Amino acid sequence: MNNQPIEKYYTTKELIERGIGSRSTVDRLVRAGKLKRVKIGTASRYPESSVKAYLASLSE
Repeated sequence: MNNQPIEKYYTTKELIERGIGSRSTVDRLVRAGKLKRVKIGTASRYPESSVKAYLASLSE
């Protein structure tokens, strides 16, 4: 069995609510490689590790 914790994934709406920016901003960040997007079927999700890394890069 794998004992690694399950990573949380955010929706676009949750990122907007967290203050990342608008839907367009999120899309730009993905295209620029600053935020990782995972497609689950037709839905887009953003790994918590990617969101934390992006937010940490803002404070540098």
